[in-house]
Amino acid sequence: MYDNCGKKSIFGSSIPCPSNQRAVKPSDEAKELLAQICGSDFLTNDGVCCSYDQLVNLESNLKKAEPLIIHLLPDQSTFVEIVETTEAIDTKKEIVSELTIFTDPDYASDFFDSCKNIKFSASNSYAMDLIGGGAKNYSQFLKFLGTRNRF
Repeated sequence: MYDNCGKKSIFGSSIPCPSNQRAVKPSDEAKELLAQICGSDFLTNDGVCCSYDQLVNLESNLKKAEPLIIHLLPDQSTFVEIVETTEAIDTKKEIVSELTIFTDPDYASDFFDSCKNIKFSASNSYAMDLIGGGAKNYSQFLKFLGTRNRF
């Protein structure tokens, strides 16, 4: 996946375009924004899997959910499979509507365990209730993350 291609509905956010291309060398503007969002240790000469517009969206979304952590990898094509695409209602471009992410069970379990006891201060509840639908294990968490959103 690469860049933003449009919306699935008028209420939804922009959805990525299907793409099987290798990671792209970012512009100087994108590098600067990437360093602000992810830290300078993330910068690589091998390229990145997101466009400047996607970084702008990521920054905006992270501001809405600051306690959450997103991890971007330049080799996403080795573990992400685009299963289905559809046409964006606003741009008429092809957008990703379904994908499969392949992950190691130990990694998934460690990821879930690293989040499960984090408190979300705005509601004095667990972050997992917000980002994971109240999941009690990594399988439930990943199933919740993979639930299709009608927007």
